[in-house]
Amino acid sequence: MSFITTYPNDFKTDSINIDSVLLYNFNISMDTTISGEGIIPGSKYSMVSVYNPSSNVKFNNIIYSFKGVYITKKKDIIDEDSTYNHVFLIECVNYNLDKYLYISLPVYPSNTDTELNTLFTSSTYILKDLNLFIPIDTNFYSYKTTGINDKVTDVILFKTSNLKIKDMALTDSPTPSVISVPLTISKEPPTKVSMISNTYGENDIYIDCQPVDESQQDTVIKMITSYEQIYNFVETIIPFLVIFGLLYIILYYKPGTKL
Repeated sequence: MSFITTYPNDFKTDSINIDSVLLYNFNISMDTTISGEGIIPGSKYSMVSVYNPSSNVKFNNIIYSFKGVYITKKKDIIDEDSTYNHVFLIECVNYNLDKYLYISLPVYPSNTDTELNTLFTSSTYILKDLNLFIPIDTNFYSYKTTGINDKVTDVILFKTSNLKIKDMALTDSPTPSVISVPLTISKEPPTKVSMISNTYGENDIYIDCQPVDESQQDTVIKMITSYEQIYNFVETIIPFLVIFGLLYIILYYKPGTKL
């Protein structure tokens, strides 16, 4: 699927897996402030109180910073699962590319107030560990749409989570648009990493190769360690040293000269 123009949507899934790589790290505590309904009408939006320069998510070789969270009843449906009424959306942005990504998590009903109720009823709130919101060992779906903010936006979908909330007075979801092209699931779950960057370590160099249209395309990542670099250098330079030594002997030492 290239991209669609609607949100929310009603999807069916298939058994095909795709190489979608999702890395995340939300280890920094961040202050959030309630900011109306954001760009999703009838929702509640809490955004970072100050500009966040951190790299928090990497998806399909694009790095994003955490910007805010939504609680909404405008929910995507996967395989007719409607056991939840709310969706928790983690909003991330790449400021240089003006490109957005949303991580969508189902939120199940609770008879009592939960942390999410506190988050979206407090004027300010400290998100201490957003990593705990991401399901571990759970593969994810993804699609692209212009239906959220008129930009081609990536949406990451999880079918399950451990999030709960007591019902909030939000606008009910409209009837989702039925999408005929099925969603495919990632081959691997998302990975929590110690740091998001273009490289993974000081001793490694990573070369990322990807087509211009990253939708549904495989990513080829070749790793070259520092030890391999040294070995390759030595392997290349030794023949030149041998040749140079022979030329030196031939040019500077005549026959009969004692060495």
